[in-house]
Amino acid sequence: MSVGGGLSFHLSDALSFACDLTWTDWSSYWQVDSLGRRSRPLGEDADEPLDIDDTFDERLGVEYLLFFEREVVALRAGTFHEQRLSLGSPSDVLGFSLGAGISTNRFSFDLAYQFRYGNDMGGRDIGMAESEFDLQEHLFLASVIWYF
Repeated sequence: MSVGGGLSFHLSDALSFACDLTWTDWSSYWQVDSLGRRSRPLGEDADEPLDIDDTFDERLGVEYLLFFEREVVALRAGTFHEQRLSLGSPSDVLGFSLGAGISTNRFSFDLAYQFRYGNDMGGRDIGMAESEFDLQEHLFLASVIWYF
């Protein structure tokens, strides 16, 4: 089960802030496969005790709009803290994002960049016992919408 909520503040027609928080109940999660076997995350038997903590994710973002005669340009930025599912305590992942977009009455075009990082992530969660690794992830996104 996950529960989340967020707020958005429009300080003006041009400036908006948003924030949200999500909680995921990993400590009591289990799933059933196609053969009817119950299991827990990270490959554990559902009937065995398992030390997995719940996770919390927090995000904060801002958007500023520039209004022109025939188009609107959006400038966006955000930051986040996510907890990655892990045996024992969750691993912390931090990051930020930057984006921009342009919209007219015929199309919308958006570009975004996201950087995520985490230190001393648990290797046993991915089948590499007694190891740790650092996470650095770059993500580039593009979107085109054509209105007709």
